[in-house]
Amino acid sequence: MASSTNNFDHIIVWLDQNVAESDRYPIMKSAFRTTLDPDNAFPTSITEEDVPNKIDDETIDQEANFHSIPFGFKLFDDLDKCYKFLLANAGKKRIFFITSGALGQSIVPRLLTMDPQVFQDKNGELYKHSIYIFCANMTAHAEWAEEFLDLNCIQMGNDDRMVLFWLTRDIANYFVTKGKEELTKTDIATIKQAYQDLTWGRSLYCKADSVKKGLPIDALLREIDKLITEAEEKIKERED
Repeated sequence: MASSTNNFDHIIVWLDQNVAESDRYPIMKSAFRTTLDPDNAFPTSITEEDVPNKIDDETIDQEANFHSIPFGFKLFDDLDKCYKFLLANAGKKRIFFITSGALGQSIVPRLLTMDPQVFQDKNGELYKHSIYIFCANMTAHAEWAEEFLDLNCIQMGNDDRMVLFWLTRDIANYFVTKGKEELTKTDIATIKQAYQDLTWGRSLYCKADSVKKGLPIDALLREIDKLITEAEEKIKERED
């Protein structure tokens, strides 16, 4: 079955004054862009030469985005513009938010205290794993983040591979969870979307495993393959 990348209902937002600069970290940004696109079969690998596993905090007045990606992937260096964008998409998109430690210190407590709906599901519950603090000085930023760790929505790291692994795994989990729910419906359009979401989830789990080993990948793929087969059978029944 052909995929339709117009059906993505999630968005990745990245707030970082350095990453947002167009000529910095090109390989890292390509790796994130291609790995997180479930329809891209040839993701870019992150290399040590491109990313020194360090994000510093010099000021850059620039906003950029990944124009070539079929799903939403927005880069910001301006905190206020980013905040407005997050609020505008709250409840419309499942938001995965990456931020530097310096800007995260200002925006994350404000979001979780004043506007938690940015990261809440339709039942008002916080999604697990929605915020990724990508910073060099984890010890310093752990002090402010500690207040929110029990919400189970924040992950913090200083290694690009780990952050990419987390993000790819978590978006895969989102697709599979969504696909399972859709598969319980009876209309063919929703079942076809379930098939697509499960297929995307499978692709991203494989990519996460290629970024960093550690997933129970064989068990995950067996479960997803059964669900995909179930979706195919339901579609065939309704189209015959």
